This record gives sequence, structure tokens and C-alpha cells, in this order.
Amino acid sequence: MNRPFGDVDGLPPGNRDFDSDSHLLNASYNKWKHGRFVGYTYLLELENSLGAAASGASYGGYFAGSAPVSDKVSLGCRAEFAWQTDYADSLLDYGTEYYNFELGANIKPFALGAGYEVLGSDANDRLAGGRASFRTPLATLHAFNGWNDLFLNTPAVGLRDFYAYAQVTLPWQVPLRFVYHKYEADSGSADFGHEFNVMATKSFGKHWTAMLKYGFYDGEDAAPPAIAVPDIDVHKFWTQLEFNY
Repeated sequence: MNRPFGDVDGLPPGNRDFDSDSHLLNASYNKWKHGRFVGYTYLLELENSLGAAASGASYGGYFAGSAPVSDKVSLGCRAEFAWQTDYADSLLDYGTEYYNFELGANIKPFALGAGYEVLGSDANDRLAGGRASFRTPLATLHAFNGWNDLFLNTPAVGLRDFYAYAQVTLPWQVPLRFVYHKYEADSGSADFGHEFNVMATKSFGKHWTAMLKYGFYDGEDAAPPAIAVPDIDVHKFWTQLEFNY
């Protein structure tokens, strides 16, 4: 099973491709006028050079909907809950939850919203004093908990992410988007810092899109797994030119 990181040399063991014997079930109900419900079961039996620690069984669902208020105003919401346990050959022994709530509004040419996402943590009964967190080994990752990619692997103590966004469409149809994240541990009182993201895109003709993106992470008293020390600042810049056909 291919990962978003690609098949390149020098990747950390946890980011390399998986061998998989997994079963995925996803069912949706979309007969409501302004929303739909999706339920899922993901039984992931995964293994790579790091072992089978990414394997897990997740059971959950979400509701997502939007409704117009006027010609220029619409409101949206999303609510999701899932439960995850160890599965297959995993050497972990845990059970923990995931939940996410988000509210948003589109007031042309503006969009804004806020949400709260929690990837829980539980005592790992096979390791005295150890913990295991909710795992998302098949997620694209970059799109969710900050563009600086400091939480590609959820900390063992879990992650709470309060986020807010605002977007305005500038002249010449240039969307400019701002996103703020505040991170904390789910278990304990560790402060994982906060992050600011900003992105602008512009389409040219039928096939071309240009993008500029910036992320600033400001560390606090506890470090996420991707960095070695706390209280650190991380800056990242991206430029991208995309051709679609």
C-alpha cells in the first residue's frame, strides 16, 4: 500500500509503504436536503519495516451539512465521532476516541469558521506506564493538523487541535486563506504550541493553477514528535504550479 510520502530512499521507517490485508466499509445516507450521514468501519492490518504498530480497528461516522440563508450567505456544520482499538498483529493494547466539531459560514466574498478536533490517548496495557494514541496511518495528514507537518505522527499522549479559518476572495478571483491552530496534549497538560498558515491561489485559463503558501509554528513547553526540543519556531514556504487536464 503506497503512502503519500512516495517510494524514496531515506524515509523514517514509520513513513514507508505498507503491506496490507485490510477491510474497509463506508456507507452514506444523503436523502436529506441539507446534509448527509456517513458511517464507516476500517479494519487496517498493516505492516512495514517499523512493524505492525499502525494496525487498528476504527468504527465511526459523521454528519456534514450546509444550508443557504440568502443568496450570499450559507451556514455549514460537521460532527464526527470514532472509536479505535488495536487490531491484527499490533503489539499495542488500547482503546481511544476521535471526535471533531466544526461550524462555518460563507458570506460572499468571505468564508470563516472554527472547529475542535481531538485524537485521543489511552494507556497501553502491554507497556507499563506507556500510552497509545488514535492513529491515522492512511491519512494525507498535511491537510489537517497544520501545514508545517509537525503532527504527521500523533503524540502518544494524543492531540487536541482548536482551529479557526478565514478566507476572502480578492480581485481577479484570488482566494486568500488564513488558518490558526492551537495544539495541546489530550492526556496531561502539555502545551504543543500554535501555528499560523496562509495560502493564496490563482487559476490561469482552463489548466493552470499557481499557489503560494506559508506556515509558521511557534513551539511551547512540550515538543511534538517531529522536532527534538520544545520552544522552537518553524517556518516553511511553498510555491507550486499545477497543470490539470
